[in-house]
Amino acid sequence: MDSRVQPNPEVPLNKTAKAPAVMARGLIKRFGRTVALRGVDLEVAEGEVHVLAGHNGAGKTTLFRLILGLLRRDGGDLKVLGVDPQDPAWPSVLRHVGYVPEDAQPYERLTGYEYLRFFAKVYASDAEEADKMMSWAVQIAGLSDADLRRKAGEYSNGMKKRLMIARALLSLPMSISSFHMTVLSAELRLAATGPHRPHEGLL
Repeated sequence: MDSRVQPNPEVPLNKTAKAPAVMARGLIKRFGRTVALRGVDLEVAEGEVHVLAGHNGAGKTTLFRLILGLLRRDGGDLKVLGVDPQDPAWPSVLRHVGYVPEDAQPYERLTGYEYLRFFAKVYASDAEEADKMMSWAVQIAGLSDADLRRKAGEYSNGMKKRLMIARALLSLPMSISSFHMTVLSAELRLAATGPHRPHEGLL
């Protein structure tokens, strides 16, 4: 499993932050006699984009689930936004982490706008902030006004992925996506890995 890092020089980093978005050292996870993760190290600083690439069974999803606190690790150290996912304080941090599982689907009876606004209202303090969050997220995901006025049930699989990515980006400061990159166009793959997009710790 490889991690390729591309810093984003355009992101205004939080100079007061003392810890990276994700810090993992020597992570170990076992399922019975099977060792899914053996001594994994990972560091994601603010303004960086990481892509985890590997074959099926390499441990990518297991690592994501450890980062999200959905699994308990068997060894090593892990901090996400400065907090251990096994710490009692983790639920208060988790609301700031967006995750797109590989098999995630949007609410198909809602338009793209309705779907994103529903979640933006959860994260935003007011309507103006919700609009700004949505505008930024759809620009990153590459969705047009015409796309967003259609019901999500009419979207292709690739467009549904774009909508789910936009939703995950509403939960700044960190978003995690788990999907096969082959379903995405070259344009969106560039947005996920290029240096010109203002992500903060997108995995």
